[in-house]
Amino acid sequence: MDPALNPAPVDVARLLRAHGLSPRKGLGQNFLVDQSALRKLTEAAEIPPDATVLEIGAGVGSLTVWLAAAARQVIAVEVDSHLTPLLRQTLAGLPNVTLVEGDILAVRLADWIQEEGYLVVANIPYYITSAIIRHLLENRPRPAR
Repeated sequence: MDPALNPAPVDVARLLRAHGLSPRKGLGQNFLVDQSALRKLTEAAEIPPDATVLEIGAGVGSLTVWLAAAARQVIAVEVDSHLTPLLRQTLAGLPNVTLVEGDILAVRLADWIQEEGYLVVANIPYYITSAIIRHLLENRPRPAR
């Protein structure tokens, strides 16, 4: 990752208030706000500039903007339709991000990603992790990591 990379922070609290939303416990929502944590997650993903990244659980887009700054293409999947207007606002200036509204377990990845070897980055509840990993590995295209 480019050491100069420092996308504008997403004001999560303001966006949620403006849209009358709060994290939904039933979906295990936990929105990242700490810029240091977002930088560390992006660095840990070791994203080459030509990479396609599948982000599962885009939430309010705070991690998505970091991924978009590091990767060629980001496919951001979000299951909560209440977050779609907020996400569209957050991601408006990012031409390399495609927002997909739906459940990752039902999304047909081949509609959005044509090549194998994409990277997966996610901030998801632990209780669904195994099902997601199984889904990604049992379908085409497959991720590199």
